[in-house]
Amino acid sequence: KMLKGVKLSKNSRLVSFDVKALYPSIPVKKALEVVRQKLEEDETLPERTPWSPAQIVELLEICLETHFKTIDGRIFTQSDGTPIGKSISGPIAGIYLNWFEEQFIYIDRCKHKPTLWVRMRDDVFIIWDHDGGEEKLQELLSHVNGQEKRIQFTMEREKNGVLAFLDLKMERVGEEVVTSVNRKETHTFWYLHWGSNHSKKTKLGVMKCLIHRTHRLCDREEDLRWELGFFSRTSSS
Repeated sequence: KMLKGVKLSKNSRLVSFDVKALYPSIPVKKALEVVRQKLEEDETLPERTPWSPAQIVELLEICLETHFKTIDGRIFTQSDGTPIGKSISGPIAGIYLNWFEEQFIYIDRCKHKPTLWVRMRDDVFIIWDHDGGEEKLQELLSHVNGQEKRIQFTMEREKNGVLAFLDLKMERVGEEVVTSVNRKETHTFWYLHWGSNHSKKTKLGVMKCLIHRTHRLCDREEDLRWELGFFSRTSSS
């Protein structure tokens, strides 16, 4: 829906950024400072909890503590970064990256601000619409990678007018971005077998999810028909 109102020019480029090893790279001390600041700015916080921002941050520090024991009995403590596998790591990382964007991307002193910057956790879709081509695009990458040494982005560019982003295939068609379903080259084309011992509810849920995704992501009728036909061919093979 967000892409419907976007018009591409001849200078527009489709690009994606990805944060390397997001969770272990989050600077926890700074992230908790950001959380505290957000809580202090939230005027509705007292309506939801009697806890103060300081108490909530103290609890978060306890939740983020992570220890590992080796087979020979040694114990190691993770000193920084949010632990992989803990449910609190995702929200903390999201709050920190939102602050990062506010500080370094959305501000006026970001000389080469993208036309569109949309992030899903550690994946960012960008529409770049500046003169200067590759050199200026590299300046944007250097800009974001120069703010916090632990937060480093990699970049993927469109190839032949197509960019894969998450499960979206984004294609440049004239002045528009047309989307369809993207599958990685390593996709096995295997789904839950109908003859398995899973419940019928689970098997139907898989198909409903795939069909729902197809209707949401395919802009063109021909892509929609092909995807629905693909499920029929896959289920019968």
